[in-house]
Amino acid sequence: MTAGAVLVNPANAATLPHVTAAMRTPELWLARHPEPDKVLMTPPQIAAFNKDLAANLLTDDLAVYPHKVPLVELRAEAYKAAEHLHQNKLFRRGGSVAGEEFFAPLRKNMNFSRLGPWLVTRYAVTTSFTDIRCVPTEEELFAQRGDTGFDEVRDSGIGPGIPVVVLHETADNQWFFIKDGVSSGWVRARDIALTGEEAWRAIVVPEAFVVVTSPRARICRGPGLWFAAATARMGDRFALKGRTRQSLEVVYALRGPDGRARWVSAFIARKDVSEGYLSYTPRAAITQAFKMLDAPYGWGDSNGAQDCSRFIRMVFATMGFDLPRNSAQQARSGLLIADLEAPLKLTEKSQAIARQGRGGVTLLCLKGHIMLYLGEVDGRLYAIHATSGYREYRGAQEAFIPLGRVVVSDLLLGAGASRGSLLERIRAVRFIR
Repeated sequence: MTAGAVLVNPANAATLPHVTAAMRTPELWLARHPEPDKVLMTPPQIAAFNKDLAANLLTDDLAVYPHKVPLVELRAEAYKAAEHLHQNKLFRRGGSVAGEEFFAPLRKNMNFSRLGPWLVTRYAVTTSFTDIRCVPTEEELFAQRGDTGFDEVRDSGIGPGIPVVVLHETADNQWFFIKDGVSSGWVRARDIALTGEEAWRAIVVPEAFVVVTSPRARICRGPGLWFAAATARMGDRFALKGRTRQSLEVVYALRGPDGRARWVSAFIARKDVSEGYLSYTPRAAITQAFKMLDAPYGWGDSNGAQDCSRFIRMVFATMGFDLPRNSAQQARSGLLIADLEAPLKLTEKSQAIARQGRGGVTLLCLKGHIMLYLGEVDGRLYAIHATSGYREYRGAQEAFIPLGRVVVSDLLLGAGASRGSLLERIRAVRFIR
């Protein structure tokens, strides 16, 4: 929330304007779509799309990740992230500025000073939900003194059972620098388990797999699903091992006392997963997006929730897409069908989106935000997106209306406020194809 805005209690916030109960269902949008079941891309085409993302350095293809990486590159990446935080004059929870006394020990603990020219890639899997941090610390930093809603050290989050590469560790052995294909940064060593390359590749490129299609899925230790060991998120993928009447058996890893992976069987309810990816159709995209409706918002995946770009990634991951993690990179993915950077009248913007947008498979790209386009009703354009809230004037004062969830809204939400409406802020329209 920017300075000067008054916080309005969400319990007192009215239903979003111009959104009916029917608009909060996928059926309305599917009924209005001309070809909801059209297959837009085949699995080989999606695989080629993912390879293009990696070739353009928007993601990392872990399946072909090198066995060693230059120290100078990783050191530059780690120091750049720390310097970015340092230069932004961030605040600690007590209100003091995080200065050199905060960053100097972190740089020292990064442990880059006495290493050779190459770092050897190690292989691991996450064993619990964990944060990916810009610097190796659990301490939070904030852009405004006293505003603790957005931890600037948090880059992302990663759930259990996800393969990663480990490139480095801190001097105190408490943090690993990892890459998971879409994010990189520091994770707590206690939250991942090292393993051999052969076992690791069996979950990176599995012969058969399941993908989570529910917002959340319990990972259970027994086929009766009576004990949940962890929780997976929509789009997470697991190597398939077997089938029971009510569950699917998957390959899972626990962290042993030596920090190595101990491979076990785990079970996920059939209703929460798909064997293989869903077909890429508007119906699948819209249906998956609406499964997330009202799911809580979490900046950088805080508290196991999701922000705007994670929401988009989760939806498309169920269909086999490895979209980048943040909104700026997602705004460079797919086919650009409308560049709206130039000053345009709102009617011109609306017409461009309505003319070019395809419900359920089109991204509306704003600076620092991204949405999934749904369609037009009575001249108004609508999207579904994960948001912390919006601003509007109440009397003579601008108020921040917290939402903190996945919502359906029309694109004029926020009109008249200092930041402008969603429509005014849209810079590009991209078709995932």
